Amino acid sequence: MIWRMTLERQIALIIGRETGLQDVGPETRLDWQQARDVNDTVCIQLNLNIGTIEAMHCRTVGDYIELVRSKS
Repeated sequence: MIWRMTLERQIALIIGRETGLQDVGPETRLDWQQARDVNDTVCIQLNLNIGTIEAMHCRTVGDYIELVRSKS
């Protein structure tokens, strides 16, 4: 049986892997560089098209998750 991972969990794992954050939650801060780097990976892995400028405006992981939700 294949278990589906929630969108939030997928994003948290990607962010943690890309930024080296240990415990990623909705309030975890993202600087513009992290948001840009993470966005590239998220877009490829989730087959989404989210502009770099949009991602760079996200200040927290929660902000970024909401952006991804609006595009998926």
